Amino acid sequence: MLIICCFFMKTVVLSQTSVYSNDIIYTTNSTDTIFITGSLVNNASASLQNTNGNIYVQQHLQNNQAGMITGSGKLWFTGTAQQIVTGTAEMRTHTWIVNNSAGVLLQNRVGIGNGTTGSLEFVNGKIESGTALQDVLFYPNSSYSGYSNAAHIIGYCSKRGITDFTYPIGDGTYRTDLDISSLSSETQFQCKYFGNGFGAYTAIAPLVSVFDKEYWTLDRVSGSSAAEITLKWNDSRKVLNHALPAGLRVGHYVTGTGWISEGGTGSGNTATGTVKSIMVNSFSPFTFASESAVLPVKLSSFKTAAETDCSVRISWVSQDESEVIEYQLQRSSDAKNWKTFQTVAAKNNGSFINSYSVRDEQNEKLSWYYRLKVIEQNNHVVYSGISRATTSCDQKQTQVYPTVTSNAVWVTSNSQLQSSIMVMDLNGRILNRYHAVNAQNYMIDLSAYASGAYYIQVQSGGKTESFKVVKTN
Repeated sequence: MLIICCFFMKTVVLSQTSVYSNDIIYTTNSTDTIFITGSLVNNASASLQNTNGNIYVQQHLQNNQAGMITGSGKLWFTGTAQQIVTGTAEMRTHTWIVNNSAGVLLQNRVGIGNGTTGSLEFVNGKIESGTALQDVLFYPNSSYSGYSNAAHIIGYCSKRGITDFTYPIGDGTYRTDLDISSLSSETQFQCKYFGNGFGAYTAIAPLVSVFDKEYWTLDRVSGSSAAEITLKWNDSRKVLNHALPAGLRVGHYVTGTGWISEGGTGSGNTATGTVKSIMVNSFSPFTFASESAVLPVKLSSFKTAAETDCSVRISWVSQDESEVIEYQLQRSSDAKNWKTFQTVAAKNNGSFINSYSVRDEQNEKLSWYYRLKVIEQNNHVVYSGISRATTSCDQKQTQVYPTVTSNAVWVTSNSQLQSSIMVMDLNGRILNRYHAVNAQNYMIDLSAYASGAYYIQVQSGGKTESFKVVKTN
C-alpha cells in the first residue's frame, strides 16, 4: 500500500496501486489531480480535503473519516469493473462523476454537495444502494445530470432541502422517478421504488381500485414539511393501461385502514403520464389508484342495457386476462349493498381481448346497479366501475313454448313473423341462426343440443326479445 501523508498543490499524482491514508490528502486548485488506479482507503485519523481538485478512483473507496470537509472538488469513478463504496462514515463530495458501465455498489452513504452547490453527474453506469443508510444523499441546492433509463440510482435516494426535487431512481431498466414539491421548510425525504405490488389492496371510498404492479416509499427522515407528490406511469415499465388518465389519483396506504386517496388528477395518455397529489403530511407507501376503474385496466368496457322482456344485458370486454380467474356479476338496488348473482369463468384463451355477454332476468320494472367483482390469482380482488339499468317490461309480441323440452320449441307471434331467431348459450355465444318469413309459428329443433339452459332470441320489427328454455334428455 502507498501511504500519502502530504499536501498536494497544483500537482498530478499517478498511483499504480491502492492508496491507504492515515493523514492529509489535500487539493486546492482545479488543476490538482490525483489518479488512483487501485482503491482508496481513507481512515478515521485521515483528513481528505478535496477543496477544488479532482480525485480519480478506478477500484473501490472506503471512508472512515467523520465530518469530511466539502469544498468544490470532484470525485471521479472511472473503473471498468463494479466499484464499491464502503466505510464507517459518510463519504461526502461536492461533485461525484460516475463513468463506469459496470456501475457502483453502495455499502456506505455518499453525500452530494456542500449545502450551497454540488452535483451527481451520470456519465455511464448505474448506482445501486444497499440499505437505507447506504444511499445517495443530496444536500440542499445540489442537483444531478445525465439521468436516464441507462443511468440512475437503484434503491434508496435521499434529498435534504426546501426546493422541488425529482428523485433520479430506476429499476435497472427504466426510470421510476418521483417528484416532491411545495415544501415549506428544510426537510429530508428518502425515496425507494419497488417493482412489485404492495401486497394489500383494500381501497377506501371513493377509491375503487389500487395498482398492484409497483409502488414507492417516501419517508420523512427529518424536518416537518408537508409535500405534494407526483407519480409517473409508463406502460413500457409496468402496464397500467388506463383509458381515463383524469380518473387517476395518488393512493396512500395507511396501516390498519387501507389505501386512501391523496387526490390529484392524472395528466397524459394511456401509455405515459403523471398524477400529482394534494399536500401530504403523512408518508409511505404510494402508488396509482382510481375512483372509476380497475387498475391495471383489464376491462376496456363494461356496459348494461335494458331489454324489452324485463331483462338486463350485461356486457364487457377484457384485456390481458393472464391473472384473472373469474368474473362475479353483482347487483344492487342502492349501489351500497351488493349481491353476486352469477359467476363467469375467465376464458384465458391466449387472446389479448375477450368479449362477454350475460343476461339478468327480472320480473318487474326496477332500477338496478351492476358491477363486476374480478377474482385474480393469489385471492386478489378488484372491481369494475358501476353501471345502472332500468328494466323495460313491454308486452311481448312473441312467445316461445314449451320452456322445458326434450326436442323442439315453437316461436309464435300475434302477427306474421319476419324474424331473425338465434339460439344462444348462457354466455351469449350464438349457437345457431334461423329466419322466419311470413309465418306466425316457427319450430326450432333442439333434439341435437346437449342438456342445459339456452336463450332463444327473436329480432323482429326493430325489437329484440329473449326467452330462456331448458333442454332435457
